[in-house]
Amino acid sequence: TQAQQLPADSPARETAIRQANELEQTLSTFTLSDAEIQEKTRLQAEGFPDWSRKDFKSFCASLERHGRYNFKAISQEVMEETSKDLKEISRYFVAFWTNYRRIQD
Repeated sequence: TQAQQLPADSPARETAIRQANELEQTLSTFTLSDAEIQEKTRLQAEGFPDWSRKDFKSFCASLERHGRYNFKAISQEVMEETSKDLKEISRYFVAFWTNYRRIQD
């Protein structure tokens, strides 16, 4: 987070922490409408709900080992480590490279 990047005794850090706490409190009172809940459910179903953090890390490690363009090696390794099928890995591969800029550590 931004606050972690600031010096421990910085007034800016204290301000960032205070603002983050205020936002957290605001989020606890936030509720979705029925239409928003339906959309959330639909979007989650379109995504990869059966991919765990472990599966994601396995996929990323395979990318690091084999490079972006060696799909055959990546898919084979991910299949062995996660028991996902080729079609699911292909779909994940496309979604990953379409959206990778949005992923945070």
